[in-house]
Amino acid sequence: MTASDESRLAAAQAWFVKVHHDLRSAAALLRAKPAITDAALFHCQQAVEKALKGYLHWHGCQVPKTHNLVQLGKMCTALDGSIELVTFRTVFLTRHAVSQRYPGEGPEPTLRETRKALRLAQELVAAILDRLPRSVRPRGIRL
Repeated sequence: MTASDESRLAAAQAWFVKVHHDLRSAAALLRAKPAITDAALFHCQQAVEKALKGYLHWHGCQVPKTHNLVQLGKMCTALDGSIELVTFRTVFLTRHAVSQRYPGEGPEPTLRETRKALRLAQELVAAILDRLPRSVRPRGIRL
């Protein structure tokens, strides 16, 4: 493995460590009494965004600074068309990158909506990781 390959591997692993943190945060916020759905939805969006960016990074693509899951999903689908459906199913999370973080920006998400978002985020992360070498998975972390 070249130094460039090692650097790319380390960077991709770093993305997926952050994905793991976002998924754990979302799950913990859903277990809170009462559940904190707005923050949990934000972390679901962040997990999807970071997984897509990690995938792009692994493939040597220029990773845009955007929260737009449609744009990121299209870039990933161009690399592997088999992930189109799962990326499409998560694009609704784009609006939760910012809107749920400030008062008056929208209705409080329901528990059902937030649980669904977490399941979809987990599904997307699994689909992305299935298409990457096992070495990209950070050691000691189950995703």
